[in-house]
Amino acid sequence: MRLFLISIAALGLSVQAEAKPTASGAKAYLEALYAPYRGQTAQPVTLAEPAKYYEARLARAIIAEAAAANARGEAPELNGDPICDCQDYVPFTARIAPVRLKGNRASTLVTFDNGRPKRLEVDLVATRAGWRIYDIRTSDYGLRKLLKL
Repeated sequence: MRLFLISIAALGLSVQAEAKPTASGAKAYLEALYAPYRGQTAQPVTLAEPAKYYEARLARAIIAEAAAANARGEAPELNGDPICDCQDYVPFTARIAPVRLKGNRASTLVTFDNGRPKRLEVDLVATRAGWRIYDIRTSDYGLRKLLKL
C-alpha cells in the first residue's frame, strides 16, 4: 500500500510538471502577487525571498548584486520592490491586461496608481515550481538589463 501511495504521489508531481501553462494560470499568479498591495499592512516582499517570485537565474542575480553592494557598503541597485516599482506604497489595486501566452512564457501589462500612475510590462515563465517573474520593464529600466542578464 505504501509503495502504491508513493507511486501515485510521484505520478502527481510529474503530471504537475508536464501541465501545459495557461494564460488564466499566469493571470491568477499575478492577481495573487498583487493582492497584498490592496491593504494597509502589506509590505513589498519580493526581494526578501527572490526564489519565491523570480525565475532562478534572475533570483540568483538579485541575491548576488545585493551581496556585492553590501560588501562595498553601498545600497543595492534594487533598493525597492520591482513589482510595484516602489520602496513604499499607498494601497492600490493592480489592473492586469489580457495575458499573451507563447509556449512557457506569458507577458502582460500591469497598471496601477501608487501615488502616481505606474505601467509595468511583466514577463513570466512557467517553471516546475509554477509561474515566476522573468522580467519587469518600466519606461526607465528593465530588471534583467539592470542586472546585466
